[in-house]
Amino acid sequence: MPRRHARAPPLQRSASSADTETSHVLCDEDGVGLGGGGPGGTPSASAPGGTPSAGGGVGPYVSNSIRGELLAILNELRFITRKIKDENDNAEETNDWKFAAMVIDRLCFWIFSLYLIVATIAIFTAPKMALGI
Repeated sequence: MPRRHARAPPLQRSASSADTETSHVLCDEDGVGLGGGGPGGTPSASAPGGTPSAGGGVGPYVSNSIRGELLAILNELRFITRKIKDENDNAEETNDWKFAAMVIDRLCFWIFSLYLIVATIAIFTAPKMALGI
């Protein structure tokens, strides 16, 4: 019969004082907070009503590697968002120029059509005018 081993209790991370001071709010480079509780898992004083701030309560138990990964993901999302916004702006400007080109194209079409009609009439009436008929 196989032996069963007793499970070890889950390890708890003890936070150093420096880690506790900085981990209560996860901020990006613009100073926008990504998360939640204050030191020791208590809600941040800046959150109204004692509720965690926007970010879902990341809390003090986020390691530096996870924080770095979250910031990298945030930066990538910002990059993608900025790129999509720039593409949309460029598409709008391109569509505006295409519309202006279409208007100028139609204007030139009507001017050329009028010129062509006048020139055709002039060509056919010119010999009669020259002969005085």
